[in-house]
Amino acid sequence: QASGLARQLRQLARLPASGPGWEEPMLMRLGDLQLAVRALNRFEALDPEFAEELLQYVGFTWKKNELPESGEVHDTWQVVMQRQFDEDRLSVMRSWLWGHGSKRWAMVLAYSVNGEPFAPNLKVRSCFTGALTFYPGSLGLRAVVGERETAPCPPMQAESMEQSFERIVGWTQAAPWIEAMPFAVAEGTLSRTGETWWMSDGVQSVPLLGPRSEIWSALAINGNRPGSFFGEWNGLTFRPLTYLEEGSVCIL
Repeated sequence: QASGLARQLRQLARLPASGPGWEEPMLMRLGDLQLAVRALNRFEALDPEFAEELLQYVGFTWKKNELPESGEVHDTWQVVMQRQFDEDRLSVMRSWLWGHGSKRWAMVLAYSVNGEPFAPNLKVRSCFTGALTFYPGSLGLRAVVGERETAPCPPMQAESMEQSFERIVGWTQAAPWIEAMPFAVAEGTLSRTGETWWMSDGVQSVPLLGPRSEIWSALAINGNRPGSFFGEWNGLTFRPLTYLEEGSVCIL
């Protein structure tokens, strides 16, 4: 019944066919599985919030209508970026929202079968006022959307790469097996070494992941003058998905 672990094993089986460099993600995933199994063996000794994250990773999740009201956060939420991908027989839309008052990120998952519309139907660049209800646990990222009203979007700003990594340190401590995290780069430029593309803010650099079309779009913005980008960090690489233009979010 551990659907989360079963999904991880199916993904591991597909990794060797994913192309060059599959070995490092494979080792990371195997390490995550080993950590989860060891944690399950001492489950009753775990911190309650960490135990909640472990159960969700294994596959025992909360029903949306049973989430505790204590997890509600009222704010003006902006849909900053999205990524759609297939998972078994489902299409998944992962949306990343930024709370302008709370200064926190939220991840909302939506699913589709046979081309049906995603619910909730969120659009990049849109804003609304309302409550998100966060799942219990130490991570504090996954949430569901409640009642909401469309609202104008305040100007958006990207955090520095250093600030993004500070957030990632906290998230990986809260849930070491986390697969994707929101990542922002202010004043980023692209460069290439061999076959690897990099994004740098003048202090740090991160390798890029993603279709060539996305990377070339990022390169073309402002003639590769410094710009602000948002995307996902998977523990090894950064995949840019959106960028800022005069305070507004734009899709790559």
